[in-house]
Amino acid sequence: MLAAAAFLAVAVAFVRVRRHALRLSAERVLHPARAEAGSPARADLTLMNLGNRSTPVLSAVDSFDSQAYDSLLVAKSSLEGAKASFLAGRLPKTAKGPINAAIDAYNAAQATWHLYHDLKDASQHDKLDSDIKALTKAVAEIFKDQPVSPTGKVQ
Repeated sequence: MLAAAAFLAVAVAFVRVRRHALRLSAERVLHPARAEAGSPARADLTLMNLGNRSTPVLSAVDSFDSQAYDSLLVAKSSLEGAKASFLAGRLPKTAKGPINAAIDAYNAAQATWHLYHDLKDASQHDKLDSDIKALTKAVAEIFKDQPVSPTGKVQ
């Protein structure tokens, strides 16, 4: 008897879940309304629950934000390695200027990323993109004249 009641409860739950479809309304608004390839633009997506039941929390991920953060992490690791190599004498004294320039570029990019990410300031998108490119170039400048082994490590 207990098994039959449990089976019936599962069957009723299954039917109820299958019958219940979310009723959502979606609207997409582009800013500007017409954007050219390569120009800055934003798309706002608004979802509205039209049903009686609550819906699960929806979230979206900003891939540009994630990529910029990843770039900052890689650059930080590269700078820490460069500083350690410089202090250990594995980089020439002339590397001090490029290391300091890369640290300045990192600090600028990190500050812009915080404006973009923490304050949700979309107006910082182009500046962050530019700062990340400058940071990448500055880090590469540290190692440009260094001999590299077949394993890719600076000798």
